[in-house]
Formats: sequence, C-alpha cells, structure tokens
Amino acid sequence: MAFFDKIRGIFKLKKAPVLVEMRAGDAKAISVSGEKYEPKRVSPKDLETIYMREGMVYSWVNKFSEAVLSANYRVETSNTREQQIMDAFLKACNFRELLRNTIRNELIYGNAFWEIISDGKIKKVALLDTKMMDFLRDSLGGIIMEIDGKPKAYVQYVPWNVDLRNVPEDRRVSQTPKFPDYQSGKGILMQRDEVVHFVFNRVGSSHWGVGIIEPIYNLILVKQNAEQGFAEAIQRIAYPRLWIKVGDSTHPPTVEAIDHVREQLSNLETKDQFVAPYYYEPIVLEAKKTEKMTLNLQYFIDQIVAGLGGPKPFITGTGEKMNRATLGDMKLLFERSLKEVQEELSSKIENEVFARIAKDYKFNSVPRLIWEEISVESIDSKAERLASYVKAGLLTPDPEIERIIRRIEKLPEKEES
Repeated sequence: MAFFDKIRGIFKLKKAPVLVEMRAGDAKAISVSGEKYEPKRVSPKDLETIYMREGMVYSWVNKFSEAVLSANYRVETSNTREQQIMDAFLKACNFRELLRNTIRNELIYGNAFWEIISDGKIKKVALLDTKMMDFLRDSLGGIIMEIDGKPKAYVQYVPWNVDLRNVPEDRRVSQTPKFPDYQSGKGILMQRDEVVHFVFNRVGSSHWGVGIIEPIYNLILVKQNAEQGFAEAIQRIAYPRLWIKVGDSTHPPTVEAIDHVREQLSNLETKDQFVAPYYYEPIVLEAKKTEKMTLNLQYFIDQIVAGLGGPKPFITGTGEKMNRATLGDMKLLFERSLKEVQEELSSKIENEVFARIAKDYKFNSVPRLIWEEISVESIDSKAERLASYVKAGLLTPDPEIERIIRRIEKLPEKEES
C-alpha cells in the first residue's frame, strides 16, 4: 500500500462514526453522533422577512389562515361540567386568535410551538416564537432522540443579555445554534410534555417542517431584484438623466468648463432649462424596451403563484381570464387543502392538549374539536343530499339533527313544550 493510501486510511478510521445505542424496554435517549443529517435550511428570520416584505406572500398567508377559520368550530364534550371547563380553557387561551397565529406560523416557518402552562393541572397554552425554538442537540449539533424516534427535548433560545441565574441550573442550556446569525446559543430547556410542536409538510426523516415560503425563497429574491431594476427603469423614463459632452475637436474642454457644467446640472429640475454653447452635446439616458422586463417579471410571479399552491386570482387579488370550470376545480382543491389543515390541527390538539385536560379533570372522554363546512356550496350540496334521503325514506326527522341544523344556521334553540 502506498504511503498516501495509508494516511487516507488512518483519517477514514478517525472519522466520527454514527453511534446508535438502544436497549429493549429502556426509555433513555438514543446517542447520535457523527455527521449531521439535516439539510441546509433557510433561516426562520429570513422567511419572516419575506412574509413582511413580499405583498403576494403576505396576502396569501393571511387569506389562507382566515379561510381556515372562516368555518366555525366547536368543542364537543360529554356533559355540562366538562363543557364549562373547556369553555374556560378556550377563553383563557384566546383560542381563536391562538389558532390563527398558529396557522400563520406553520405557513411561514413550517412549524409552530405551544407552551403548556400547568400547575399540576393544565391551565392554558401560549404561542412560542418559532424563530427562537430548537431541539436539544449534542456536542456535534445532532438532535438528541428518544427511543421512540422523537426529539428528547426542546430549547427556547434567549438573547445574550438575558440573565438566566434565576432559571434552575438543570434548565439552562448552552449549545451551538442552528442559525447563529440571530440565535445566541443560550437557552431554556423545555421537556416534550411542555411543548406542542405543529409541523407543516414534514419531509423524510426531518423533524422540522417546510412552510410555503421556503420552496420559493430564491424565486422571490430574484423577483424582488427584478422589480427593483424595473422600478429604476421606469424612473429613468419619467426622470431621464443627462449626459453632456463638453467641447469638440475645435473646442478642447477645460477642467473649469467641465466643473461648471457639472455644477449647473447638479440642481437641475424638470421645469428648469439648460442653455449651453453649440459644442456642448446633451444626450438623454433613458431605459428602453421595458415591455420585455414586464414579461420577465410576469414569469417570476407565475412561478411564485404555482409555488404557493393556490388559485392565481385568489393570490394576486386580480381578475384573471380563467375558465369558470377550471376556477371551480381550483377552488375545490383549495377547500380540500383547508380541510386537511383543519383535520391536522384537530388531531394534534386533541391528542396532546385535550387528552391532558381530560386526564387532569377526569373527563368521561377526550373533547373533540369539530369544524363545520367551509363553503356555502358544500352546505348546499349536503342539504340537497339530506333532503333526497328524507324523500326516499332513508332518513326520518330526528331531534338531534334538528339541533345541529339550528346551531349551524345560527337559529334559536327550539323551546321544549
């Protein structure tokens, strides 16, 4: 074996291996070291900046979250006592606002986090800042996992100037942050049962979700740069710049003459007039063929709309020439996306929050988060189907069905005789 081959072999042996320690029936964390398996991601702070500065994205995220909540929801329990406890919990959390911000965080960052606030019994939940959240990591930056394949714990980063001396020592964390441009590395340890982690579009084995902005992040940056160039081109048309050639072959320019012309032009406004000898040749500098730039901009807009995944008229807010049937199909797909978000929210909240409340307060069953139909068309079609069932004799009038219809239509409850 050649000398350099031996050297390479030594370095290969010294490369940190991936170690996995598992014991049957043991709930200890899995020790994972070696290479990091997480792909390079866009910083949550950069994603937030895009949300605040890109009009289409800002509008669509807000519309999407509002559309999810446009359908009324209700929390169903088994008796009056349980309903009163749940109503007090929802009021303490400002639940509707909490849901709206949770959906927006999922769309922007791909993740949202709730802190469970408890004093032995769960009292309420509060939204955490996704930008400052991370998993508990080992010295090599890998996520420390439990034997069930989930992260062992979470870390909430704090600014460098925050004093953690009042925080219990076993709660203080210092680790290499994933985004060191704004995360300090100093943080507070939060156990799994203290955090509810909402994940939007989990990919592969990653525990960090993907929002709707990250896949089109580069496109948005290019579009914004193109818009800046387009704006400058428009400004050149409205306020063209002057290029003055001073002198000619028979009138050599002097430094004094050039400085004199520059001084005259420095404060020149559109209504002012500039008079000079014939051997001063003014040339207007202006942008040309801005129509082609508009076409390029439209290309990026179309790509961003496709990446956001919604009907173009909904995202841009403009009337687009589109076949009515096609628009109807896109609207139907959009409503199904909303329904999926609702179902995922219900499943997560019921399993990790409502189940805890049911256990703490000894409920007969876990409360359920139920969503009503999203669109009027869906309600109408369901009403038509139910009417046809009644006419066919497959359904008979039922007090429970009447009660549900009265609640959906916001009609007063029927007085009992």
